[in-house]
Amino acid sequence: MPSADDTPTSLTAGRRWGANFLLFLFPLFILVILEGGLRVAGFGDDLSLMGPSKVNPDYLRVNLGLGKRYFMQRSFGSLGAQGYILKNKTPHILRVVALGGSTTAGFPHHPGGTFPAVLKIILAQAYPDYRIEMVNLGITAVTSFTVLDLARDALEHEPDLMVVYAGHNELYGALGAASTQNIGGSRNMTLLYMKLRHLRLFQLTRQLVVFTREALAAEDTTHQTLMFRMAGNQAIGYTDPQHQTALDHFEANLTALVRITSDRHIPLVLGTLVSNLLDQAPFVSMPSDSAKLPALMELNAKASTFMESGAWAEGLDLALAAIAVDSAYAQSWYLAGQGYLKIGRIADARIAFVRAKELDGLRFRASEAFSDIIMQLSQSEETYLADIAQDYAEASPDGIVGANLMVDHLHPNLEGYFLMAKAFAEVITSKRLLAGGVAPIGPKNDAWYMDATAVSALDRQIAEYRVGMLTSGWPFKVSVRRQTLEDLRPTTVIQEFALKHLRGELSYEMSHVMLGRYYEQSGETDKALAEYGVLSQVFPVNPSSFIQVGRMQVEAGRLSAALPYLKEAANLSSDPYSWKWTGIILQHEGQLDAAVAYMAGAVQLNPGDGELMFRLATAYAETGSQWKARDQVAQLINLYPNYPGAAQLQRELLQTP
Repeated sequence: MPSADDTPTSLTAGRRWGANFLLFLFPLFILVILEGGLRVAGFGDDLSLMGPSKVNPDYLRVNLGLGKRYFMQRSFGSLGAQGYILKNKTPHILRVVALGGSTTAGFPHHPGGTFPAVLKIILAQAYPDYRIEMVNLGITAVTSFTVLDLARDALEHEPDLMVVYAGHNELYGALGAASTQNIGGSRNMTLLYMKLRHLRLFQLTRQLVVFTREALAAEDTTHQTLMFRMAGNQAIGYTDPQHQTALDHFEANLTALVRITSDRHIPLVLGTLVSNLLDQAPFVSMPSDSAKLPALMELNAKASTFMESGAWAEGLDLALAAIAVDSAYAQSWYLAGQGYLKIGRIADARIAFVRAKELDGLRFRASEAFSDIIMQLSQSEETYLADIAQDYAEASPDGIVGANLMVDHLHPNLEGYFLMAKAFAEVITSKRLLAGGVAPIGPKNDAWYMDATAVSALDRQIAEYRVGMLTSGWPFKVSVRRQTLEDLRPTTVIQEFALKHLRGELSYEMSHVMLGRYYEQSGETDKALAEYGVLSQVFPVNPSSFIQVGRMQVEAGRLSAALPYLKEAANLSSDPYSWKWTGIILQHEGQLDAAVAYMAGAVQLNPGDGELMFRLATAYAETGSQWKARDQVAQLINLYPNYPGAAQLQRELLQTP
């Protein structure tokens, strides 16, 4: 047995262990208190995926500040993230989530001209018995880390399908391998960073670090594009370790995405990548040996001179001579592609243009290896491929994508976005990935979908300004100085409202509302309807634009055109006008039971509307509900004894058995 002298020693050891444990817990306790205090004080950003809609409490809206999760500096504004979902999902809802970078976000046609917005229109027509909810989680200048991170959150909101178009930003996007917004080359560290970013204490620490860094730098970024500020290493060879790191991270992130979607049995559609091959020369050409650069520049300069004069064969020979000197120099391949194309060697031209893009040292356009990964992963369980690259090639002259479908180096024009949406839609409908395998109805023609796209004259002007500002500076022009909003001077009403929106003076919604009012006052009804109609698609849970369009169509005598807007407004709100006129139009179209339901609802919302009471009485009579018709007309006469036609209707009803 232990002696009495051993007991104090044993107790001391136990106390020492307890003291050490408390010492370990104390810093954690302090951190928890600090975190809680920061949250109570309202410090930091709410980075949750969805938040309550201010317009309609039954819906959640995508958090417009999602980009703050991934960008180190607040000044790095990003375009994207749009969509609403019903809080309590019902069986008739099909919820689709789109993920990716600026192309998914829809530059320069955000928010109505994005491929997810067009895809929603196509799917709504294909599945008329369902309500399509499109959640666009595309954000400008982000990588597959963002795609994976947002997909994890989106899975908690019961999506029926996910579509992904991503890969161009893996080098220079937020958290990319060669980005200024990179926290290191480790994938695990990047994943940890994204988790810690939700903590207010981490946000505070990060904000202090960023503030100090920016204060020391004291750099004026007024005339710098987001592309310039994001690009770190601006000369990356195909075999460069950073390029391989980007490929490795992309494959790992998409593999994880495939795993989590298949585990939940959520169909996933991946799109192959496209870029401007024909009309975008390499941004940076890199010789394999700097000693070869003078010869390369001389040969390429001569080749360009010959081609500009129309001597394509001679120019091609010089470009090929440059390739013989150094096959790693991108500009030589681009010139060869132009020469091959002009002399009719189309297959060789395609190869040369792709090679020029692959060797471009400024890697804003993804190499073909990224699409190879996409195609490989699309063979996984419950994962499908939308071969957008193939569709773009088929829609382009000689199969080489250029300005026919692109506004810059990789962002599609409206026709390109439609083609992208169509590619995703064809996979979704042909594979019956939605509605439990229900067969979709036949598609409408392409012109119908294009006309239905939510892009007005104002949206086109906004897009034109966005493209102009992007392409006026680096890397499209030698100088970093670019065109800014301060440089632009409006000469038309549309330009005036476009600039007010881009300068932050008017929200997207108000810029369209005010332009619509201007057109109304000018008597240009159709132009006003176009602006209001865009808002009904972009903000589908806000009844105001539906009411406005419906009212204007009624006043113009276009009842059939008014019906879908008024019906949607009635479903979203208790607006008496919408309920009333939905019922009136349905009665006019012979849908009597539905007409009675809407008019009866309208009477409850506005009991003193004599015209409505009279119409409801006639609708009851037409459906054979004579006693309801008599009761309704009696209430009308009691309220308005001399209402025109009421007494006559009452006599007719009393004579009817």
